[in-house]
Amino acid sequence: MASSTAGLAEAKEFKAREQQQRAAPDETERAERRGWARQEAAFAEWAARADPSRAALTRRSARLPGIDRAIEQTAAMFHTSVSVGWGAGDSRYASGVPLVNEVGTLLAVFDPLPRTGPCLAFLVDVGVPLLFPHAERQQPSSGTSNGQARCGRIDEDDGQGL
Repeated sequence: MASSTAGLAEAKEFKAREQQQRAAPDETERAERRGWARQEAAFAEWAARADPSRAALTRRSARLPGIDRAIEQTAAMFHTSVSVGWGAGDSRYASGVPLVNEVGTLLAVFDPLPRTGPCLAFLVDVGVPLLFPHAERQQPSSGTSNGQARCGRIDEDDGQGL
């Protein structure tokens, strides 16, 4: 009886080690994808800032309803100054508005369209918060992988949200 208990404990330990070994490459792959996606986002912002015709779109995006609250929340989350990125309208952001720090690093995306194929996957790969002005916009995308923890609604009246 004692040998079967010891064998069972050994089998459980072996299974746990095997699961850890399988998870390590998956986490490494996710980290690599996240790194490449962040580099791509930084390059997209840099390219957009080099295009003077993007200034008007950025100014228009900065006047969207709820964007001020999203900027405040993002600044509080990352303890840095935040502004509307020049990459607004880029398909990588699922038609949302990128929120960046002073050097152009992507910090969050405001109001992306739900379920827009590879664009939403790019945002999940980058791992940035997705901020929505109301619950109806958030609902369809909250079922995506890893999206639930990163998505949040901005409540202008009570100051709560992501």
